[in-house]
Amino acid sequence: MKTIKLDVNGMRCSHCETAVKKALLEITGVKEVEVSAKTKHVIVKFEEMKTQENQIIEVIKEEGYEIF
Repeated sequence: MKTIKLDVNGMRCSHCETAVKKALLEITGVKEVEVSAKTKHVIVKFEEMKTQENQIIEVIKEEGYEIF
């Protein structure tokens, strides 16, 4: 199990948090997601054999946010 912490720009409210969390939990291998619009952090625990960090980043971008 691997844990990554990403800085995400553009999240402003609980709706943003929910959208990002829901999208990430749909990825095979993602086990836990913590999202905070206040701190602009996303923490993801995932199985490296089932998904990769770049897939997680891509999903966040597809939701309309950017990684900084």
